[in-house]
Amino acid sequence: MIKNTIEGNPQFENADYYFNNQNVIIELKSLQSDFAEINQLSPKVEKQLMKWLEKGELNFPALFNLSLLTNWQKRKIFQIKYEPIRRTLKKANSQIKSTKKFSKNIEAHGIAILIIDGVESVEFNELFEAICFLLYKEEFSCIDGFVLMTMNTYIDIGNQIANQVWAPAYKQENNTHLANFVNYLGKEWGEFFQLKTGKFENEVIQADDYNILKNTTHVR
Repeated sequence: MIKNTIEGNPQFENADYYFNNQNVIIELKSLQSDFAEINQLSPKVEKQLMKWLEKGELNFPALFNLSLLTNWQKRKIFQIKYEPIRRTLKKANSQIKSTKKFSKNIEAHGIAILIIDGVESVEFNELFEAICFLLYKEEFSCIDGFVLMTMNTYIDIGNQIANQVWAPAYKQENNTHLANFVNYLGKEWGEFFQLKTGKFENEVIQADDYNILKNTTHVR
């Protein structure tokens, strides 16, 4: 960890890991508290819907089927619902940026690893798409990619199996060096996880097609 390589207490908000030989800085974030806040934001979403209804900007059926909202209304609901995730990404971006400055390596790649730990209130695929959207629309200049991973949470990817998932995505698709390193970390994490919990019952699936995440559901 970075703080273990610095004498005394770091005087800046540092990221968690700096792999100097790979030129990669990584910040870990648990989304547990974010999910709790997302659940608490449901009344705010309902309040916004009712406000539109009262103004005549919303048809009554759309209250029960959000796919009927206009595009700008969908964006507004998205902003309300996923504001906690946006703040988490903003914080990770700031910590990676500070670490780049401290290490005098502005060319280092930044990766945010986001952990779903025992939370089932938002489906994996919905959250993955939301994070992709936020990174595409927002200016998080120091985050070059992210990993959404599970811990103490199991996901069915359509194969009727309880899976642990390590799902990366990148701003630039052709950065094979970064992708290969992140895949290596995922493999190492899987092996470490098995040492702690026992060998996986099924063979590890590795796929580059994001369509595999389209129909994910939590195993409850």
